[in-house]
Amino acid sequence: MTSIDADLAFYPWGFAAGCAFAPTSVGISIQLLEESKMLNSMAGQTTLIAAFIDDVFSLVTLVILQTLAKCSITAASILVPLISSFSFLGLGAFLAIKVFPHITKLLDTLPLQKNVSIQQRDELHISLMFLSLLFFGFISSIQTIPYDDDDGVPFIGSHLLGAFVAGMVWVNVPRSHKIWERQLKRIVKWMMRLFFACSVGFAVPVSKMFS
Repeated sequence: MTSIDADLAFYPWGFAAGCAFAPTSVGISIQLLEESKMLNSMAGQTTLIAAFIDDVFSLVTLVILQTLAKCSITAASILVPLISSFSFLGLGAFLAIKVFPHITKLLDTLPLQKNVSIQQRDELHISLMFLSLLFFGFISSIQTIPYDDDDGVPFIGSHLLGAFVAGMVWVNVPRSHKIWERQLKRIVKWMMRLFFACSVGFAVPVSKMFS
C-alpha cells in the first residue's frame, strides 16, 4: 500500500471521520421546527425521533472509537462498550419514566417564598440536576473494569454519554429545562466562548502564518 493509499484508508481515518460527522443537532432541529410551526406535526415529531436516535447511535460510535484508539481491536473491545452503552441508556430511560418523576413530590414539599430571586425548590432542583450530571458523567467516564490480573474489561469510557443520560432522566420532571436554562444562561454563553477559543482559536498556527 502506498503512502497516499494509507492516508486515505477507511480505517481508522474514514471511520473516525464518519463518527465525527454522525451526530445530529437536536437543539437546532427543535428551533427550526418551532419557527416553522411544525414542531407538533407528524413530520416534526418524526424528524425529532430520527435525530434523537441518530444522536444515541453517534454517542455509542464515539465510545467505540475511543476504545479502539486506546487498545488493539478485539471482540471484547467492541462488544463490551457497545452493550454497556445501550444498557446505560436503557437504565437512563427507566429512571426517567419510573423513578425521577417522583422527585416532583419532594420539590412540592418546599413552600413558595415571596420577594426572592430564586425559590428554595428551584435551588434544590438545580442542585439535584448537577449531582446527577456529575454522577452519570463519572460512571460513564470509567474506561475499564478491573478483572483478575489482566488490564481489565473495557467499559464505556465517555463522559458525553453520561451527560446525555443525565439530561434524559429529567425530561419528565416539570420545569427542569426552564430552571436549567434560566440559571445557567450566562454561564453557558461564556462556556461556549471558552470552548470555541480553546478548540478553534488555539488550533490556529499563528507562528506559521507570519513566518
